[in-house]
Amino acid sequence: MINVSELIEDPDFAFPYTVIRRTGKWVNARFVINEPPDRLTYYGVVQPATTFELQQLGIGDNEQGVMKFFCKQPKDFYIATDSSNVSDEIEFRDKLYKILKVSPWQHGNWTRAFGVLKGTI
Repeated sequence: MINVSELIEDPDFAFPYTVIRRTGKWVNARFVINEPPDRLTYYGVVQPATTFELQQLGIGDNEQGVMKFFCKQPKDFYIATDSSNVSDEIEFRDKLYKILKVSPWQHGNWTRAFGVLKGTI
């Protein structure tokens, strides 16, 4: 098996990006987000999603600006599975992406997340 860890962490291919993690709690039947959000610095490869990956996500040509972000565990991305949390967002090159899907990548301790463009910062 080929170890790609060196390439994924190589400064020629990898970039720093910021994961914005928001938490909150229920107050009087309303979900209140804690401010300010945590801003976590991650480092890894960032690439546009391929056509095949877009089809796997089930969005096909409907979405523009889908990027994939890699990070090395123990760092991870968070997607809300219930109404008491908020999914992570990623800030990269003055753009904000909402995470759509997170999955383990290959056999190394890597995680891959797909984010859709929300807008510019």
